[in-house]
Amino acid sequence: MLIDLNSLLSGIMRFCAGLYMTPEELELVKPVEENSMKHITFVNDVCSFEKEVLAAQSGFELGAICSSVPIVMDLCGVGEHEAKRIMWQMVRAWEVQHFELVNEILSKNSSPVLITYLRGLEYQAAGNELWSLLTPRYNRTGNLAFTEGR
Repeated sequence: MLIDLNSLLSGIMRFCAGLYMTPEELELVKPVEENSMKHITFVNDVCSFEKEVLAAQSGFELGAICSSVPIVMDLCGVGEHEAKRIMWQMVRAWEVQHFELVNEILSKNSSPVLITYLRGLEYQAAGNELWSLLTPRYNRTGNLAFTEGR
């Protein structure tokens, strides 16, 4: 069975916030959910890459790095640092796109539930970035500057 991660995470947020959304509202927010997941995934991959490389070198049980950083390196023919810079620029573009999508959705339906949910997606992405940049889990060496990508 294939699990749709976007649906799972959005369902958890809606459940925890006590938000009931109509099928029409759920359809409206799909592009924003997908955009938020790209943001969260790329931030996580950039920030956790060093940790994953170290784990793979020390015999990590899965034996492989699960990150989009090497994919961007390969696709663009660049090194790790350049790939991360490209990815940060993509993250910033997804932030701009988030607000464009939100404005488009709210022009069609500005229910309090939609407003709350869309703000929750914004906070989720921003919170993930802040946590990823500051947590010792990823930033053990201090290589991730708080202003990374800006």
